[in-house]
Amino acid sequence: MKRFLIPLLLICSVTAVAQNNSISVSAAGIGELKPGLKKAELEKLLNRKFILNNLAIGRNQGGRDTVHLMYNGIEAQVIFRKEFYGNYTFDFVVMEVMTSNAGIKTMSGIAIGDDVQKIVTTHNEATIEILPAFENKIKSQTQSVLRVQNKNTNNAMLFHLVDNKVVGFSVVANGC
Repeated sequence: MKRFLIPLLLICSVTAVAQNNSISVSAAGIGELKPGLKKAELEKLLNRKFILNNLAIGRNQGGRDTVHLMYNGIEAQVIFRKEFYGNYTFDFVVMEVMTSNAGIKTMSGIAIGDDVQKIVTTHNEATIEILPAFENKIKSQTQSVLRVQNKNTNNAMLFHLVDNKVVGFSVVANGC
């Protein structure tokens, strides 16, 4: 029994690591989690239903709702907004996808723990903004967000930073 169990566990762990390494962050999204996906498309992709309590109430166009999920072995947050197509016609659409999993990298090789200089050097053709983060309505001395926007993409990549080191990634729809 032990001879069979050890190789099986080894195969399972290698498969889990391979799944994590195949997901990358780009301006298009985090793997198949992409800004612009409709709620029904995401539910079909993940074979799971989501309840958006904050967006279900009223017609507040500026409202947002966040769901936490697992996608191919990584934890992620997806932020939805209500998008109107007419007076009474709307859909719930993904506006941002976030993760802080250690095994995730951008397609250009930036990973959790990398510094601001690597981001700036790697994305020297893009528009880059560094935005302050706020803690209890006070500008943080340690946290910030670096936004990378390429001319030919509809989305932006956000690098969440603490002490100028990457601690997480987001991909956000243009205009958000």
